Amino acid sequence: MQVIGALGALGALFGVWLGWMVRETVRKPVEDVVASVSRIAKGDLATKIASAGRDEIAWLNYELNTMRKKLQSTIAD
Repeated sequence: MQVIGALGALGALFGVWLGWMVRETVRKPVEDVVASVSRIAKGDLATKIASAGRDEIAWLNYELNTMRKKLQSTIAD
C-alpha cells in the first residue's frame, strides 16, 4: 500500500514538473512576440523581428516582420 502511495506521489511530482517545463518552453517565445508587438505599437518600425525556427511562434514572428515592413513602406510613401 505504501508503494502505491509513493508511486502516486512521484507521478504527481513528475506531472507538476512536466507542466512547469511546458509552461517555460512556451512563455519565453510568447513574451518575445508581445515585446515585438509592443515596439510596433509604439512606432518602432525599424527593428527587425527575428523568426528563427519552423514552429507557430516563428511563423507569427515572420508575419509580424512582414507587417512591420509593409507599415514602414506605407508610412514612407
